[in-house]
Amino acid sequence: MKKLKKNKEGFFRRIINEIMESVITEVICEVLFFVPRLMFRFIEHIF
Repeated sequence: MKKLKKNKEGFFRRIINEIMESVITEVICEVLFFVPRLMFRFIEHIF
């Protein structure tokens, strides 16, 4: 019974880790696409 609970915990932790990794990757991609556009607009606004 105890072993089963530990396995379940590890399972949930693995799922959470995978979700976090995918979310972080998506956020990084969004930032990499968004920031250059924002900088370009900012530079355009200055000049």
